[in-house]
Amino acid sequence: MKLNYKYKAFTFTETIFGLIISSVLIGVIYTMFTSFNKQFITFQKQQLIANDYMVFNATFNKDIYNAATLYYNDETLHLKRYDETVIHYSFKNNVIKRTYNEHTEDLFSKLISHTFENKEDHFTISLKLQFHDEIIDLNYYKKSRPDQIVNTAFIEEIK
Repeated sequence: MKLNYKYKAFTFTETIFGLIISSVLIGVIYTMFTSFNKQFITFQKQQLIANDYMVFNATFNKDIYNAATLYYNDETLHLKRYDETVIHYSFKNNVIKRTYNEHTEDLFSKLISHTFENKEDHFTISLKLQFHDEIIDLNYYKKSRPDQIVNTAFIEEIK
């Protein structure tokens, strides 16, 4: 009685080819994963820059828009609202600090330069800020109310 056992299995050559194909697939998947991860990190940085800019710009724009009068002295921008409350923006030591109702917050910590121009009929604010690795120039414009222009002209005429 002859026993003939046949096992169903892969040959050595088939196993080697399977390992080669598996290692190539793993290499491709790893390369795709690292590439995707780098793109995600770049996208995340861009989103952080965009979010920081939008928060700063929205807050600053809203405060300027709601201001009845603006004046600048001693590295501080004073925005007086119609309800007589005052918001102070301090531009010292490359930091922008916003003070409102005795609450102070750092809005931005990398101020490169700033200029303020107060002309007869408008007020211009130019800021150069660094958001992470990006340098952004921002310009804000506030037109004076007609009654302020007339009052200023009248006061100048009296003097």
